[in-house]
Amino acid sequence: MAATPGTTGSQNGRGYTVYSGAVRIDGTLAWRNNNPGNIRPGAFATNNGAIGRGWGFAVFPDEGTGMAAIAALLQTSEYQSRTIKGAIFLYAPPADHNNTAAYVNLIQAQTGLDPERQMSSLNAAELQAVCRAIRQVEGWTPGTIFGCDTPSSPAWLLGLLGCASAPQPPAPPTVLGLIPPNGPGKGGTSVTIGGSGLTDAFAVSFGSTPAVDFSVDSDSQITATCPPANVSGSVDVTVTNANGTSATGPNSQFTFNDAGPPVVAGIDPTRGPAAGGTSVTITGVGFLNATAVTFGSTSATDFSVVNDSQITATSPPANVSGNVDVSVTTASGTSDTSSTDVFAYLTADVPSVTSVSPNSGPATGGVNVTISGANFVDVLDAVFGSLSADGFSVDSDSQITAKSPAANFSGAVDVTVMTFTGTSATVTADTFTFTS
Repeated sequence: MAATPGTTGSQNGRGYTVYSGAVRIDGTLAWRNNNPGNIRPGAFATNNGAIGRGWGFAVFPDEGTGMAAIAALLQTSEYQSRTIKGAIFLYAPPADHNNTAAYVNLIQAQTGLDPERQMSSLNAAELQAVCRAIRQVEGWTPGTIFGCDTPSSPAWLLGLLGCASAPQPPAPPTVLGLIPPNGPGKGGTSVTIGGSGLTDAFAVSFGSTPAVDFSVDSDSQITATCPPANVSGSVDVTVTNANGTSATGPNSQFTFNDAGPPVVAGIDPTRGPAAGGTSVTITGVGFLNATAVTFGSTSATDFSVVNDSQITATSPPANVSGNVDVSVTTASGTSDTSSTDVFAYLTADVPSVTSVSPNSGPATGGVNVTISGANFVDVLDAVFGSLSADGFSVDSDSQITAKSPAANFSGAVDVTVMTFTGTSATVTADTFTFTS
């Protein structure tokens, strides 16, 4: 008997969600549940089309319904009364182990909208842009969709759908030879791939790197341009179509005569204090066996190679002010500099708070508090104790207006300001008292 649509579970460590006539398996939870905003189950989700729940989140019948639920949630009065930043702090609070400040920065980067904009001021297109950005931040990576007619569906999955059996799959492509079988590490070699079952190929890869381009000449031949090497030595050339990916073997190996230098495609974050100590994620290709990471002319304090396409490095203290290029060095050379590798050293001092006015308010929150001090540049957050302000505006580099958050206690807390250069030290003058 088929499982009810909206049913979730796992088999052999692989998560799945059942729909009418199909099962989604693997991928991210948001994708499996057709829940791009990772909305929690409950009355709101049910009223907006949810058909089930799994792993603590609602299941929607399709992506469109899940996207519409995000928009509906953001249009409720609880969100409309807040700034974009305040809305995200409500949507993904730090208390739920979210990096909410980074979440806000990503929403701003994806939409171009000022985080201090009121949600109620967004037009339909801007609201949809926020919804799409939330989908990206929450993680939407497809897995595999199985149906009764999917070749090689496992028996347990067929049982979930109430299927009898699955058809046998057609054979994947076969690679029988390469001409030429080698080329320079800088890439650009035109390679003729001989084999069978190559019709309708949609991917050709040299190792883990896609070909620069390719054309299917016939069912037995493909012409492909090899990419720059990200490893030295030999790699397997594979062809993929709807029937699968070709097996590897001696006849499918292409040898790079030399590996090209690494390439830095991006860094995150792109700025940090001049004192150094910022953890920076560097993305690109060719990072295996990296021997050095430098910020301008200064070596990173430390770094670790996560994989061929990612390095985590700690920025050193600045020996210059302003922008520097982040470069990676391997035995094959040093990455070229570009606009994608620029890291900005911030020379502003750590913020300081000299007074808050008023210095008390109800534990229910909602009081507009003027925070006075210095170095309020690139402010990330204003915090009452451990609670982020329910929205704030930077009036100048010496004044912030913040709305006190709701607290579940009464008593005194320190009001601190966070910027890229650090967090203000606590002093007697920054005390705010929540009253019952």
